[in-house]
Amino acid sequence: MPRSPNSSPHTKAVLHALQQTYPAHTYGYDLSKSTSLKSGTLYPILQRLHEQGHLDAQWEDSPTPADHPATSTA
Repeated sequence: MPRSPNSSPHTKAVLHALQQTYPAHTYGYDLSKSTSLKSGTLYPILQRLHEQGHLDAQWEDSPTPADHPATSTA
């Protein structure tokens, strides 16, 4: 039996972290720190949630080159 979408422990951790900061924008680095997920796990989850319409993402100028804020659309 296939598992439900977005039900992995890592995805749940990301969604929980985003709910804690909603409606503020959250940077991937901050999500990585709060969830203890490495970028190779975190960013594919964020991309999948964005493609499914659960996140709004945008690029912003920042002091560090790879910051990409994500905001829950829920």
